[in-house]
Amino acid sequence: MTLAWDVSRTSGQGGIRLDWEERQGWYYALTGLNSYDVLLYTVITALRTPIADPERVADVAEELVRFRRLPDVEYREEWDGAQEVRAAADDFRRGRLGLGPLRLRKDGTAPREGAGRVGS
Repeated sequence: MTLAWDVSRTSGQGGIRLDWEERQGWYYALTGLNSYDVLLYTVITALRTPIADPERVADVAEELVRFRRLPDVEYREEWDGAQEVRAAADDFRRGRLGLGPLRLRKDGTAPREGAGRVGS
């Protein structure tokens, strides 16, 4: 996922871009007048979990867009919806391989592959 603010939306001489990768977490880029001209690209140290609470992500983004700096706090808590995000990503990957989705049980755990089939 990528969130981007061009130079017209930021306080500096360029834009800001936030990138998210499922296993790596959040990174940010300071860009020049051309959004493809990356001046700095680094991890967002304030977000210490790959699937951070969206409100904390918004707090960090606001600090970057308004002041071009990271906040002085660290957010270590994972978002309450993280398990559903991971399940959706797993189902997406399974779908790309032609496999059906894995449904979470009511207790929040995934069923074993092949569970529930006759003869299993």
